[in-house]
Amino acid sequence: MASNLEKLRGGYDAYNAGDHTVVLSLFAPDIRWEVPPFGPDAQAVWLGPEEVGRFFREFVAPTIPDHRVEPESYHEVGEHIVAFGRHVGTAAPTGKPIDMPFAHVWTFRDGQVTRFYEVVDMQGFVGAMT
Repeated sequence: MASNLEKLRGGYDAYNAGDHTVVLSLFAPDIRWEVPPFGPDAQAVWLGPEEVGRFFREFVAPTIPDHRVEPESYHEVGEHIVAFGRHVGTAAPTGKPIDMPFAHVWTFRDGQVTRFYEVVDMQGFVGAMT
């Protein structure tokens, strides 16, 4: 059986290959996905794999069509894994490159992700979008 870290690395690889089905299969039915609000009316918390899939389709894909998540290091603490890395791609509205640092905090229970929390460089995001 794959470790949580192996599953997470595989999830990042699958995401970057465009295979969101593999990514979503890592999630518990009650996953809580938390990201910074990317606008004044933007949703910041997504509940369940279907909602997270909608986040990928309706926000990420149209905003950064060539989006890649490039983890640079992983740190395991019990059932938590913190990944530091960079979001890279091209902002659809402006054509500007995106290269923003992130910290992802993943919580696992019984081999499934139950919570995702992201800290990201919002100033870099806004700068690329405007």
